[in-house]
Amino acid sequence: MKHAFDINRPYLPEWIRLDQSENPYGFSFNRYPSKDNEQKLYEAYIQYINRDLNLNSHLSADNLLFTRGAADAIDLILRTFARGADEEILVSDPTFFPIKHWAKIYNIPLVDEKLTGDTLNNINVDNVISSKATICFLIHPNNPTSTCLDSTCLRSIIENFNGLVVVDEAYIDFCHDRSIVELVHQKSNLIVLRSMSKAWGCAGLRAGFIIANDKLITSLQFIQPPFMCDSFTCDHLSFLLNERYTEFCNYRELIITSRDDFLSTFNGLDGFETLPSDTNFILIRCAKIPSLEKVLMSHNIVTKSLKINDVEYVRIGVGNQLEMKVLKQILIDEANCDPKY
Repeated sequence: MKHAFDINRPYLPEWIRLDQSENPYGFSFNRYPSKDNEQKLYEAYIQYINRDLNLNSHLSADNLLFTRGAADAIDLILRTFARGADEEILVSDPTFFPIKHWAKIYNIPLVDEKLTGDTLNNINVDNVISSKATICFLIHPNNPTSTCLDSTCLRSIIENFNGLVVVDEAYIDFCHDRSIVELVHQKSNLIVLRSMSKAWGCAGLRAGFIIANDKLITSLQFIQPPFMCDSFTCDHLSFLLNERYTEFCNYRELIITSRDDFLSTFNGLDGFETLPSDTNFILIRCAKIPSLEKVLMSHNIVTKSLKINDVEYVRIGVGNQLEMKVLKQILIDEANCDPKY
């Protein structure tokens, strides 16, 4: 079936382009985005995956689709593959909030499967596999718990679940050796979501990718509106991926080092409790500081409070070295405890 918006033809330089009602006197972005440039972006991202993971992912441009971040990708997947109230979707609990939001909007029944274990990195595989759900959403590393799913659990679900398995790897760049993206070419039911918002520092552009086999990508393209990858974003992301990989690695290492230093300071420190983190954020609570989020806000530090299994934590994104130094000192002073460093 021909796509209703099948207008992304390649253009030769010598052609006179009068087919798209574009403004010939416009400014820098007077032409609709180029499909060729979008393909080059996909190739640049695949090159990044192969380089970062030191493997051949066997991915091609036909396996990628640009989205406006993970929330947009989840919406598109549900609009394409979910069948409303007739079928269920399954999510790990707690999970990334847009999944439940879109499920409610589209009247899709939702099944929660609790994360278990001391670091909330396990899930009951048998329950997932035996469920009647047609789509399973797993966040890896999980948002909001900050830990990766156990590898055996994750791979078993991908292997045995009777439906689509969507694995959101928005934070995977901070623990890239735990990625399962290389399984896409082996598993026809696997969809991987990637983001440029976190480790690549492009949150303001709203950019990410759906990675899946070409048949799934074709189905998603049929539902997705045209020209989602605008010219500026496409060119800028391609430049970063092709030319700034070394700097990206340096920034990523700074974030990981700051995160681990913070955790080593407060893990087990009198009154404090932290969860391990595979991301660029930290979950912390302190019995000595009631209303920790409000206390930090009184010092002009903005954080986010949340409950996990009825336990209240404060979620703290990893800032630069100076910001983390200030934060540590405030926490120590407010708790009136002796640091371990």
